[in-house]
Amino acid sequence: MPTRCMARIGTLALLFGVAGAAAGCSDDSGTTPGAMAVAQTEDQSGDGQVGFVGETLDDALRVIVTREGQPVEDVEVQWLTTGGTVSPGSSLTDATGIATSTWTLGPTPGDQTASARVVGADGSPVDFTASAVMTPPPGGGGGDPEPLRIPIIR
Repeated sequence: MPTRCMARIGTLALLFGVAGAAAGCSDDSGTTPGAMAVAQTEDQSGDGQVGFVGETLDDALRVIVTREGQPVEDVEVQWLTTGGTVSPGSSLTDATGIATSTWTLGPTPGDQTASARVVGADGSPVDFTASAVMTPPPGGGGGDPEPLRIPIIR
């Protein structure tokens, strides 16, 4: 091949190589353009609840999945907890990008955790905490205790 033709091929390869490298650059903002993100919903996320050991919490756990600020439908969210249960164990986001699961606390009093995971999403996993307290004794056990009456002997 003549030297002049080889020089043109080398110049074209260099130009396309530089263009290809520029196309692969990012803005270093920490998120990939078009990447999904998962987070607790702004209201009624189900985080920070208090409930009785072994019982289902009143409020469902809720996360929202977005892409470039817009809700994403039909994304699988995996729900996990240690010591208790979540139901369902996985759910799909609805048209508003929200997925939910119900959390039943484990048998041990104290702080417990659950999480929502979305494969490949920024912010995953999303963690939730709840405090489990002992169930009151049968027969109510609630209210103020009766005062202890001790007779005084003189």
